[in-house]
Amino acid sequence: MKTFALACLVMVCLLSPPVAAQEKEVRDLETPITIDIVKKDIAEVMRFIAQKSGLTITLKGPPKFEVTVMLRDIKPVDALKAVCKAYGLELVEEDGDYIVKRHSDPDALLSVEFEDTPLGDVAIKLGNLSGLNVRVPSNAKDTVTLSVTDQTAVQILRLICDLVDMRLAGANRLLVAGSTVDVRPSLSDTPELDLRRELEEAKSDQESLDMRRQITQVARDGARELGDDASAAAAERDIEKFDGILKALAAEIAEFEAELAKRKQD
Repeated sequence: MKTFALACLVMVCLLSPPVAAQEKEVRDLETPITIDIVKKDIAEVMRFIAQKSGLTITLKGPPKFEVTVMLRDIKPVDALKAVCKAYGLELVEEDGDYIVKRHSDPDALLSVEFEDTPLGDVAIKLGNLSGLNVRVPSNAKDTVTLSVTDQTAVQILRLICDLVDMRLAGANRLLVAGSTVDVRPSLSDTPELDLRRELEEAKSDQESLDMRRQITQVARDGARELGDDASAAAAERDIEKFDGILKALAAEIAEFEAELAKRKQD
């Protein structure tokens, strides 16, 4: 009888170096294996499967996180697939070898379902599915019950933040500040010093993004003069994207300033 339970306990947003594992000289992909690993790094799970089966498994760039994996009487490849599915990792087979990695499209439309899932586990899965680094407070105890289809990771995270009375920081600045987003306490629960720091970051990002918009606008106008319709159209799409993010940043800045003004009055 095959049974399995997987639970992710801790996430540390650091990239791990590629790990290749092949411990057994002769492959045995048919004999069922049992995995009983508690609070070990994901790389150790991959090494264990490789040791038991002779598979070559390369782990490329997922964040380090500890897992508890309990799999009973399951074939090695099925175990590998189960672990990857549970944590949103991409599994690629090449000539009988396997590569485990994060997905890398933050704009991909995702369909996910969570039922009483700890917020940290949700962050790990959405991060692996999208390539984003999703950080949550280490002391967060919230659980998530949610089923969505055809939504981006950022859209899903916004829905989740509404459910747990938190907010998503950094989503408006991905073009400027990289691939990290933070699930943070609501503005009313955020210390004033942190609020002021976030306000300055948002203003700095707004300035940088506005500069990029101006440069892109010049490039668009130049392409139009040269009759390069394709380049002009691509630049116009970028400008529209910049305008949307700048509008969201302006609203975020206004919320910070309103919260600080309210505290000053109080």
